[in-house]
Amino acid sequence: MAVDPSELAAFLYRRLDDDADAASEANAARWSPAGNAVEFQIRSAPLQDGVAQSRLAALNRANVWHIVNWAPPRVLAEVEAKRRIIRVCLDEPAVPEDLGLRRTQVLRLLSLPYAGHPHYRPEWHP
Repeated sequence: MAVDPSELAAFLYRRLDDDADAASEANAARWSPAGNAVEFQIRSAPLQDGVAQSRLAALNRANVWHIVNWAPPRVLAEVEAKRRIIRVCLDEPAVPEDLGLRRTQVLRLLSLPYAGHPHYRPEWHP
């Protein structure tokens, strides 16, 4: 069955929006390992009323969902997918110059999450 690229792109954008929403709602100021759990501090108002307590409960649910959503199997699947994208960008036979530039742009975009790494080069920024 043929794949409609616009439908696939729309699906991917919705999933990315879901991921961004989950990460934004998590709102943890600091996460750190605590034995077999994750310890985090919440950026929120003092818990002096029911509204603040309700907000904290919602933040806790959002944090749990974010942690579960980014569990190792998901991260590993994303790593493999990105590796395959890189292979496609590098392994295809010679192509017209404009397509070669697009492949380079894809690689630059994939590198953005690592822009804070000490080995990231400024010239890689899209």
